Amino acid sequence: MRTLLIDTAERLWGAEPREAVSLRAIAREAGVAPGALTHHFADRGDLLEALIAKRFGAVAEATSVRLTALIEQEAPVGVDDVIVAALQPLIDVVNADPVSGFWWLRVFCNLGLMGSPVWRKAIVAQTELEHLYSAAAARAMPNLTDIEVRSRTVIALFSAMAALANADSEGLGHPLGPDGLDPLFVQQLLLFTSAGLAATPFPKSRATGRRHSARRAKERLH
Repeated sequence: MRTLLIDTAERLWGAEPREAVSLRAIAREAGVAPGALTHHFADRGDLLEALIAKRFGAVAEATSVRLTALIEQEAPVGVDDVIVAALQPLIDVVNADPVSGFWWLRVFCNLGLMGSPVWRKAIVAQTELEHLYSAAAARAMPNLTDIEVRSRTVIALFSAMAALANADSEGLGHPLGPDGLDPLFVQQLLLFTSAGLAATPFPKSRATGRRHSARRAKERLH
């Protein structure tokens, strides 16, 4: 029954906004009494943790293997290598199971974008994952400071997650099909994310000039 409830939650929360689907609705859809659900899962957070754990262990392991290989390789590491290592395991979930795999991915990504404690707990449990991601990115961008690397990698990852969570939307051209994600969509997602990660910083003089221009304009108004 536990598996049935997790699968039902995956389907309902993956197809609808999570807040719009109650635990009672999940129990009803699974064909069990609400008390049967709370017997296995104390609350919504408990069920979400179980749902994330359904696939995230394999995703985290595959990601760790890819990132570790980049850190240890003698050849130079490109930003595109880092992005592929971080995103391909998530993409593989959908391509292996375009229906329920995508439902899971949407829940996982949306929890991350919301800053959910459940998502954060899952990431923290994989103690080396964040370190490996930052270390691989630092190898690819040795000219940036640690703070700059961290800022870029977080923005890149969350931007890509937002696109993946909406891969069935009309606005993106419905890149999700019966065989998984459209290879062209995946290619462009990886290319766009990598380009953002590798972008040349604005010259400090340019940013300073903007501030000075704004101040001079304000002084003229007075």
